[in-house]
Amino acid sequence: MRMKRQSELSIIMVVQIAYFQKLNAVVYPYRQGDFLVLRLMRKYTITILVILVLMISWIVWNNSRTFSDTAMADVPLHDNVDQRSVLEENVNSMLEPSVYKYYETNIVNGAKDSTGVKLMIPSIKYAATSSEGTRVNSNLGDLPGEVLTLLEVDSWVEYVVDIPQDGNYMMGMTYYALPGKRSSIVRNVQIDGVYPFFQAKKLEFQRMWHEVGEPTYDNQGNEYNPKREEVLGWQYRDFRDSEGRVSEPFRFFMKKGLHTIRINAIREAAAIGEFIVYSPTILPTYAVLKKQYEANGYKTISNQLIKVQAEKSSLRSDPTLKRIEDREPLTEPFNKNAVMLNVFGGVGWRNGGQWAEWKLDVPESGLYNIGARFGQWFLNGIPVQRSIMIDGKIPFQEMNETAFPFKQEWQIKQLGNSEEDYLFYLEKGQHTLRMEVQVGALGSVLENIIDSTHKISLLNREVIRVTGTNPDPNGDWNLEQNIPNLIPRLQLLARLYDDAINELYAFGVLKGSSEVSTLYEARDYMLSMAEDTSTIPARLQQMTDLQASLGLWVNGLSKQSLVLDYIIVKSPDKNWPVPAAPWYVRTLTSFYDTAHSFTKHYGGIGDVYEGDEVINVWVARGRDWVQIIKQMIDEDFTSETGIKVNVNVVPAQQMQVLLLASTAGLAPDVALGVEGEVPIDYAIRGGLVDLNQFPDYQEIAERFRPGALIPYKFNGGDYALPENQNFNMLFYRKDIMAQLGITENQIPETWQEVMDLIPLLQQNGMDFIIHTHHLIQSAPLMNSLHSCSNTTVNFTRIMACDQIWIHRKL
Repeated sequence: MRMKRQSELSIIMVVQIAYFQKLNAVVYPYRQGDFLVLRLMRKYTITILVILVLMISWIVWNNSRTFSDTAMADVPLHDNVDQRSVLEENVNSMLEPSVYKYYETNIVNGAKDSTGVKLMIPSIKYAATSSEGTRVNSNLGDLPGEVLTLLEVDSWVEYVVDIPQDGNYMMGMTYYALPGKRSSIVRNVQIDGVYPFFQAKKLEFQRMWHEVGEPTYDNQGNEYNPKREEVLGWQYRDFRDSEGRVSEPFRFFMKKGLHTIRINAIREAAAIGEFIVYSPTILPTYAVLKKQYEANGYKTISNQLIKVQAEKSSLRSDPTLKRIEDREPLTEPFNKNAVMLNVFGGVGWRNGGQWAEWKLDVPESGLYNIGARFGQWFLNGIPVQRSIMIDGKIPFQEMNETAFPFKQEWQIKQLGNSEEDYLFYLEKGQHTLRMEVQVGALGSVLENIIDSTHKISLLNREVIRVTGTNPDPNGDWNLEQNIPNLIPRLQLLARLYDDAINELYAFGVLKGSSEVSTLYEARDYMLSMAEDTSTIPARLQQMTDLQASLGLWVNGLSKQSLVLDYIIVKSPDKNWPVPAAPWYVRTLTSFYDTAHSFTKHYGGIGDVYEGDEVINVWVARGRDWVQIIKQMIDEDFTSETGIKVNVNVVPAQQMQVLLLASTAGLAPDVALGVEGEVPIDYAIRGGLVDLNQFPDYQEIAERFRPGALIPYKFNGGDYALPENQNFNMLFYRKDIMAQLGITENQIPETWQEVMDLIPLLQQNGMDFIIHTHHLIQSAPLMNSLHSCSNTTVNFTRIMACDQIWIHRKL
């Protein structure tokens, strides 16, 4: 029994030993590792804490960079708050309202569109004209009979129209642009002696241009744009916003009865065929047009895919609209070894009213899809817009504001909505498709921002009236008591910016777009001032800077650049083309371009000639400028004289290489774009040719003001010619002058009158600013535009530079 007991105890001990051995085998390594971690933490405690602090700080900083979407949640709405400035009291504004304010006022007054009216007045049936600057032409273009032509600036014509009913009316005219300075025609319109809104002061009527001949190629295989010539002919255009910020033609409200409408010439000569006043037309929606297709029995066609290369535009509104190069492998056509101008548009196709037109040939009548391969990487996260016309008409409402979304690569635009691609009925034969730049969908947003800058300007001046231009930051100015509705006005401005942000997002702007950050900053800035008005006197300069930022934002958003590769007309059964090449194809193309760059000659532009009988020209300007210079030389100089010219690009501000080249005996024959002080340095050392040796020098010199040639004279010789001449411009604010009680007849015309005015300006916290050192100093290779703050009445100089030609001694 005892031995049995001992055996049991032995077994228990063996089991316990085995258990603890197993437990130690599992637990001991864990404890060992835990101990190791503790030792490391104890050893590197400070390092770990620093890393944690940096990580937390980065997270907090990164979150603080974002803007809150709920910042306006606790801000009251402020209904019926008087936002007028005391500076506007008892002073009639010298500025006409914007077209949107004009529309709002008319709607409040119950104005409605007229119906069924179309008055067509031949231009020769005028009521009165200016005494000079007009002429009657006969059989102009393909239009028989007589027409009236406005030839000179400030010439005008008046028409008396009998309006049959109260309401809104649209206007337009047929016109024939006469040869001039290549600019578009500009007119303005007055009704009964008044501009209804300030946009009526500038109505733009484009010319027509086309390419002559085929593109040319240099002896390196690079392609160059064909020459562009004006196409003379009759056109029709509605009176609409010249900047494209209103998507429809202007609506002018007129009451029943006789009205006098004056058309004034602002720029360029043009004839008027007919002046038309008509009731507003409402375009059908696509849904309505689709039902008409079904009612007419139109059928979709099949097995058709037509590509129209965009660079082969048949007509355009501006000679600067041209072919450009793109290096994406799927762009058509593509040349991996040389410059191929294979797309159309870019940064040159961005201003409101600019248009381009293409011819479409369809093989059979029926319903087609239309689209385009495009690039839109210009406005970060913001779509750009085009109005699209087929055969001179916008087919339905949706085509009036076609959006091309942002993306950092090529896309296919399928004209349609999220549910379907639109169908377009085209008869067999040739048609035209026109795209015109406009910003209509964002027009009201831009106008509201512009209006807000005027409110900020008035608010700034109200603060200055209380605090002066250099306020004591520790002073208690009681701005809330001295400026009516100060906090509500600031909060309403903040709400205006917040509403603009929401409108942009609703339009399709991508969240996080840098283009919206300016509005976020403006909103938060207004909220912070409303929260603590005592900080406003110390932030006057920030308020001025904010106005400048908002102005730049509006101008930037108004530039609607777009690149087109080709236009697609296809049957619904065909798939849309692939928009962009795969990443590996683009990568291989980039590698090839990099390798090819080591053997490619980048300095020479166009044809490069060898031999002694060649003029070598160096130009310190951008490559686009130099290409134009080379093209002009080839077309107008080499072709007439037989003298060959090599043109080479030198980086801007790097013309010091002239000295090195002269030392090495490699100097060019002619240099353009050099600094203003260089000619005399070389002339003193006998490095230049006296231009008086050329028999036609005096004739050329007469093109310039005598003072522009003085810096290039030495010891009786002339050694350079200016490329451009500078002049200063002076601007003043009519509204501020009116608020100070200064009429237009009292505007200073002499420096003494300016001196007499300065005390009045300074008494009201303003001053007259002129940068006199820019009147006497040359600013070579600089082009600056100085703008003033809202506290400055007169300001601004526009300075360019004296770039010069240097002729080397041969």
